[in-house]
Amino acid sequence: VISLETLERTCGDLGIPANEELKRLILHGILHLSGYDHDESDPRGEMLDYQESLLKKFSEVHLL
Repeated sequence: VISLETLERTCGDLGIPANEELKRLILHGILHLSGYDHDESDPRGEMLDYQESLLKKFSEVHLL
C-alpha cells in the first residue's frame, strides 16, 4: 500500500518529483517481494544501488 498523502509530503520535504518517488517506492516493494533486503544503516547497499539503477532505466516512464 502506498499512501499518496505520505508520498506528497515526502516529495515536498525532499524536493523531488512525485512521479520519481512513486516509481522508487514501487521498485523498492518489488525488490523486497523478489527476496532482496537491505540494512537500514547502509544507504548504498546492493539492493538500494540496484533500485536506483532500475529507476534510471524507467526515467522516461510517467505514472502520474
